Amino acid sequence: MSWLSLPVLVLHLLFYSYVMTGRTYEVLYQDKEYEVVVDYASFATNSDYVSVYKRWLGFRKTLYRGYYGSETDSLRSRKAIESFLKKQN
Repeated sequence: MSWLSLPVLVLHLLFYSYVMTGRTYEVLYQDKEYEVVVDYASFATNSDYVSVYKRWLGFRKTLYRGYYGSETDSLRSRKAIESFLKKQN
């Protein structure tokens, strides 16, 4: 590698961080009992993750964490979340 590859890599990472500003996660669904959050890809990975949390008195317990895909995109209601969790167990 040449000595120019390091500045090019740094510029690439700076541009990527500028493009992704404010888009690190998105809450797909939230109610008193469940919360579904999508964590978008960071510098090291190119995969988005989805997390399903059970909420209780301000605390969150992780029920599921996996890759974000077509089957997890539909987790936008309590009935869909509960049927998805039954399939996972």
